[in-house]
Amino acid sequence: MGEVFNAVASGSASLAAARILTKVISFAAFYLITVTLSLADYGLVTLALAVSGPALVVAGLGLDDLVAANGARLIGEGKPNESASLLGGFALVKISITGTILLLLIFIKNFLGADYERVLDQFFLPLAIWIAVTALRTLADLAIVMRQRFVWFAAANVAEAAGKLFVVIALFVGHTLSVTTVIWAYVAGKTLSLLLTLPSLPWFLPRARALGAVKDFFAAVRGRGKWEMLRGFFGQLFSGVYNWITALLLGLEAVAVLNVAIAMNSLLQQVLPFRQVIFPIISRLSATEGASAFVARRLVKYSVWTNTLLILLAVIFLPPAVRTYYPKYASALPLFFFLSFSLYLNSLSLSHAPLLQSLGEQKLLLGLSLLGTISSVTVLPALIWLVGLPGVVAEQLLSTGVIVWIRERRLRAAHRLPTFAWRDFVIFDDFDRALFGRLRTFNFAAVLGRGRASRGGDREPPVGDQAERV
Repeated sequence: MGEVFNAVASGSASLAAARILTKVISFAAFYLITVTLSLADYGLVTLALAVSGPALVVAGLGLDDLVAANGARLIGEGKPNESASLLGGFALVKISITGTILLLLIFIKNFLGADYERVLDQFFLPLAIWIAVTALRTLADLAIVMRQRFVWFAAANVAEAAGKLFVVIALFVGHTLSVTTVIWAYVAGKTLSLLLTLPSLPWFLPRARALGAVKDFFAAVRGRGKWEMLRGFFGQLFSGVYNWITALLLGLEAVAVLNVAIAMNSLLQQVLPFRQVIFPIISRLSATEGASAFVARRLVKYSVWTNTLLILLAVIFLPPAVRTYYPKYASALPLFFFLSFSLYLNSLSLSHAPLLQSLGEQKLLLGLSLLGTISSVTVLPALIWLVGLPGVVAEQLLSTGVIVWIRERRLRAAHRLPTFAWRDFVIFDDFDRALFGRLRTFNFAAVLGRGRASRGGDREPPVGDQAERV
């Protein structure tokens, strides 16, 4: 168990440090973009980049998390070649579907409304490259995270933000910042990060040339995987529906204000990298239910503590900063404070997905995903009509809260696996002292050295109790 929390501590510390640095760099680019572009133009940028979300989810059949969990399990069982073959088959499927989606976007643009039709007409080339590069980067990230090389993953994210900032500064100095050039700046940053993660591709990509790898992939996800595929398709396919419906009902300027509020909230969320760390670790530990529950409860506890501190700091420092540097986005502050409650919902549900997947609850996850989708296309327009832009945040909190409650009830009632207890949040015990002591003495250089040293082979050292079929 100590080895597991060593992975959590070191992975969380390196990712948290990189995320803070990434956010500082991104803040500079965000500032230059938003002070230069009008509200409507920034709303158009948001709509354009939102196209990639559903496209990439459909391309991966919603199976990214399931592939990561199965791959981590196989590595934990000492089967790195099978893990690489699984990811290779997934890569061939994802690359093929991505190409098909890019072709389909040309024909369906007329059905997405005037704003999206304009986006696809004017910015199709940079968006196509953005989607293609992001798909490859996602595959590289899976290979990196499955093998718990968190420092490598973090460095690529920092490089992406830095590359984007460099291009934005050049455009700002040259007075050429526009919707088109901003999208190209995002493409440049993503391409740089892909170049840094390219060394992970030879681990699995050669297997993507064989149809046998595709058969291995579908064999691995057969059964429970079909429910995960449907969940990703019907649920995350509508991940951009908020922007689309907001643009239709309230206009592009409302989209800009909403996404600035979301960006402020994301600034707090990105400090916590627990999800990338917890998913492969719980997948390896989930054969031992006591170990899984222990990891889940501790990380929920630490997430709630950290989010409380972050929200307090935001309440103190964010309003004057926004009024000074982003006066035209001051109207986003009430939305941000309303949206910040989602941080607690995220904390309480931190381990729900990996635990429920490992326990074979894919049908439940599919049903809850459909519930969220139905809420997005029915309750969301009604709330926008009643209260305007705050209705978008209200719908998110309402639907997410219901889903979190149902997941937790299922884990407690059917599996006796509570992921949190209210008393946990007010207790600081010996284990907490030991873990936080490890974080205080965390040696980033040593972990980085281990990450580089381990790149010579496929075999990863086992972490905790091995196995679990996801």
